[in-house]
Amino acid sequence: MTKTTAKIHLLIIGLYLVLSLALTYPLPLHLTTHVPGSATWAFDEYTFLWNMWWFKYSIFDLQTNPFYSSFIFYPLGVSLVLYTYHLHNALLSVPLQPFLALATINNSLLIGSLTLSGYGTFLLIKYLLYSRMHSDWPSPLPLAPSPLPKQSFRR
Repeated sequence: MTKTTAKIHLLIIGLYLVLSLALTYPLPLHLTTHVPGSATWAFDEYTFLWNMWWFKYSIFDLQTNPFYSSFIFYPLGVSLVLYTYHLHNALLSVPLQPFLALATINNSLLIGSLTLSGYGTFLLIKYLLYSRMHSDWPSPLPLAPSPLPKQSFRR
């Protein structure tokens, strides 16, 4: 990859970051204090914060299986194998938890995943269409503002 190509790719990632911040507005203004969600869907985002906390706490403090918790349905406990765990976010959050709040980590991972999904879509379209026509960065833009992310960020 040449320096020019690297600069173009960094510019594209930056543009998708700006788009992600715009699509999640007003979340960037409250990055450290709020999480997206609504009462309609039972505040699922707070369970994602618990998932990140439980994963680290169970492994490093209790030295137990993170896929089982007696903290839920005490004293019997519950298996978390079929639970909506978001394991990738839990893994990525472990080294950050001593330094950042869970809300900050969760929101950063959310904005980062939106940014990288747009960039990944750009790379896919570029790969699929490069032989027929050159891919410009706006090609995956119609996919970015899909109703699903926008609906979940509104309060």
